[in-house]
Amino acid sequence: MLLKNISDLNADKETAVIINCNTKLVTTLALLSTLRYAEMPVLLIDCDSSDGSLDFFLSLMERYKFDVLKAPLRDHGLTLDWIFKQIKSEKVLLVDSDLEIKTSSIIVFFKDYIDEPTVFGCGFINGPGWLNDPIFGVLKGDLYHERPWMPLTFLKVAPIRDALIHGKSFAAFRLVNEYSLLGKLAKISLRYKLMNRIFWKGFDKLRNHFHGLNPAVVYYDTGAQIFEYL
Repeated sequence: MLLKNISDLNADKETAVIINCNTKLVTTLALLSTLRYAEMPVLLIDCDSSDGSLDFFLSLMERYKFDVLKAPLRDHGLTLDWIFKQIKSEKVLLVDSDLEIKTSSIIVFFKDYIDEPTVFGCGFINGPGWLNDPIFGVLKGDLYHERPWMPLTFLKVAPIRDALIHGKSFAAFRLVNEYSLLGKLAKISLRYKLMNRIFWKGFDKLRNHFHGLNPAVVYYDTGAQIFEYL
């Protein structure tokens, strides 16, 4: 069914969500494997694709049962914020558009544990670790914050929504941690890099600690802040 708004989606206990933007072929693999193995309703969200994705998936709906929703293209994390604020389902399985589920066993594993009262989600952990490879560009040297492995993760909507209400977000960002324990003085010291070199050498202990480390910059990839909060 082609939906006009995410609020038109049925209030199912579980919904798998796949976000597509100009990747209809690999998204099809993700979609069909999810339909085969997840055993839950599937929502495909198309974000302003220009490769004929919408018409293509509407034609697939003649053979397979799933819902399609058009949405504007946003930062991926902000799209996830919007989904969890609006969706009526109790639990959401996030499936990346270039991921193929090859067995039902991992989904069964998720479902076996998701209803535990102290659990907010099931999946894999990504990080923490140093981004030391030059391939990371401006992020080189940052500490990569621990987060869920977002390509395949099963999340309860209620605790995620609570995190969003408290100002947290799925959006990625960099946190400058230099002299963070100095508060406002840290901003002054950062304006004078020469003074930093002269007077502040060895003062990395004034940084907040993350995973037993005191990095200058922490990179919160998509979902990391939500994970940290919950």
